[in-house]
Amino acid sequence: MKKVFLMLMTMSLMFSSCNSDSSDSTDQGVDRLEAATSSNLKKLRAQALSDINTGGKVYYSSSKGAVFYSKSKSHIIIPAHAITTKNGKVIDGEIEIDFIEIFTKEKMVVTNKPTMSKDSKGTKDLLVTGGEFYLDIKYKDEQVEIVKPIQVNIDTSNSKADPNGMSLWSGDIDENDNLTWDTAPKDQVSFGDDGVVFNTKTGSQFYNVFIKITINLGWTNIDKILVKNGPRTTVHVQVPLAFNYTNSAVYIIVRGENNVLFQLSSFDFSNNAFGDNDAILPEGLDCYIVFTGEHNGNYVYSIIPTTLQSNAFYTIPSSSLITTTNYRQLEAAIEALP
Repeated sequence: MKKVFLMLMTMSLMFSSCNSDSSDSTDQGVDRLEAATSSNLKKLRAQALSDINTGGKVYYSSSKGAVFYSKSKSHIIIPAHAITTKNGKVIDGEIEIDFIEIFTKEKMVVTNKPTMSKDSKGTKDLLVTGGEFYLDIKYKDEQVEIVKPIQVNIDTSNSKADPNGMSLWSGDIDENDNLTWDTAPKDQVSFGDDGVVFNTKTGSQFYNVFIKITINLGWTNIDKILVKNGPRTTVHVQVPLAFNYTNSAVYIIVRGENNVLFQLSSFDFSNNAFGDNDAILPEGLDCYIVFTGEHNGNYVYSIIPTTLQSNAFYTIPSSSLITTTNYRQLEAAIEALP
């Protein structure tokens, strides 16, 4: 972590939010990296997701139902007569559950699961999450059909976000493997009768989520829009020439926010730069720019602390890249950020 700290101190002196030195975009100081295919980056993200999949197998009785408990104290309640096979047959037997929960910025980065909303007009905003979760249920290797709501209880203590004002969002993953969140239709997924949060007799609090139809097996998010006052600015980040949207990504971490991650989702080939053309982030935002790319089956990364100015433009020099031997090194560097 000493290397990361020294790099951050150096970068804070090197970078300006509105100027970029064209010499920074060359590959001085390191060998030019060979561009990788997007499948290699997907493998890194898939491995990080697989490592936090806390699902497993449980016996489901059509007359009694089943309850599955995760390692994070969350649990999934599948009532009696709630699931069938795709052709409507009753299920009595072992079912397999995939269950992934993401609460923190470092996990969001390594799995490429930012907290960005998208409304019906395509306008994006920044969300703070009480928990992103993925749920899939299979019986004999085939996804089940939900015929009666399934209850997913997420322990609020897993996130530092204030639970007041949270709403539900459904995940939309595009052809470039990037995730945004759409407002979840209430007839598909909703909070329980107790409201957003319910209290147990032991004093614990849980988000009480009901998944009502099979289409909502997949990614669901408990979020609210992160309100930031003041004028908004565009942000663009030029990356080393060996990288582009197929083998790298650029994120913005808000200083002091553990449950928020913004992703620059557009790419300008003329400048080899990721960008945000919708002016979503506010001027004056204290944040970190996090570049991640894939090289030889591992992440390379660079972290830049900054305060956003109007029409912010940055350059990631190749000489700033740190190579990992395991994605957990990248996680540790992000987790250490104040």
